[in-house]
Amino acid sequence: MKIYLASRFGNRFMLREARDRLKRFGHEVTSRWIDNDKRPNTKEELREFWVAWSKYDVEDVDRADAIVVYTEGCDTPGDLPRDGMRFEMGYAYAKGKPVIVVGPKLFVFDELEDIIVYDEWIECYAAICAGLPYLAALRQLAPAKRPRPGDKIKI
Repeated sequence: MKIYLASRFGNRFMLREARDRLKRFGHEVTSRWIDNDKRPNTKEELREFWVAWSKYDVEDVDRADAIVVYTEGCDTPGDLPRDGMRFEMGYAYAKGKPVIVVGPKLFVFDELEDIIVYDEWIECYAAICAGLPYLAALRQLAPAKRPRPGDKIKI
């Protein structure tokens, strides 16, 4: 399965670890942004930088089968809003791709019934490894009825 990983720019190191683990499980991560360590210094250069990268991000979401939005560390008071990851999440959602949130629910859209939310990466990995039919079935279940790791289920 092809997965797009979304989060704040500062979480890219954690997402590199997630990408490496997903690769070991046989999946492809389409998020090119997590390998970018360079940011311009001036405000104007920074704007041009983000506009250019936003185009790559849309291409990467388009290539993905599902999106994982990592929300840990994204609610720091006084920090910049997470417009990029929220756009990517909404764009993937509008295209009918499964959306998985790992970490705390931060925004009202995290409450939608067909958004899959996990507290820990291990739960996310298990769902992804089960495949797209499993993710599609999860989206149809109310959150309270979704299986958790360790539950015995039939697929």
